Amino acid sequence: MAVGLGTGEGGIVIDRVEVNGAEADNEDLKVLARANYSHFSSMQVRDRAVRGLDLHLKRLDDSTRELFGTGLDTDRVRSCVRHALQASPDAVTVRVSVFSRRQDAVLRGEDVEPDVAVATSAPITARTSPVRLRTVEYEGDLPHVKHAGTFGLSLRRRQAVLAGYDDMLFTDRNGRISEASISNIGFFDASAALTVDPDVTDLLVNCYETNPWQTV
Repeated sequence: MAVGLGTGEGGIVIDRVEVNGAEADNEDLKVLARANYSHFSSMQVRDRAVRGLDLHLKRLDDSTRELFGTGLDTDRVRSCVRHALQASPDAVTVRVSVFSRRQDAVLRGEDVEPDVAVATSAPITARTSPVRLRTVEYEGDLPHVKHAGTFGLSLRRRQAVLAGYDDMLFTDRNGRISEASISNIGFFDASAALTVDPDVTDLLVNCYETNPWQTV
């Protein structure tokens, strides 16, 4: 079934959900609602192309190996995304989530073949106005994995907004900057760009300069 949850300005609305390349039914949605052991990657799609698609696919594969003990076939992911995009406009946000219906096997420590969910929503346009950030000491579980355990993150973002800020900026216990709530952070000194992780800087610069958009 296609799942519509209304529309609203800003675009954070799920218009469609598919699981393993097919429209999600009620049972699929029940499983997804309970799937707190999962990871994901969100991307902006324009004319069936994604900026840095290979980086998204690598992150999904690496995280699947770490959380489920098996790799994630990139051709399978691309096929699921292409299928979901058939009913979508040219500009859309896509979120690929990797989870498992076999939670009992996961908790027993078994390697499992994961399920792939693709959700589409309205596109997001990059903000160009200044952003007020509140620094917060926070270190989540497995920060290198974009996982579904976002309670602590969401709570701190809400607290920052209630205090008059747009978002927060995470620091570790030693005061080192890590990231904002749902985005990386970088700096520009009029001559060069720099992120908190030099490897990330190299990846992003290479992505933008060599192959900015890749067809799904």
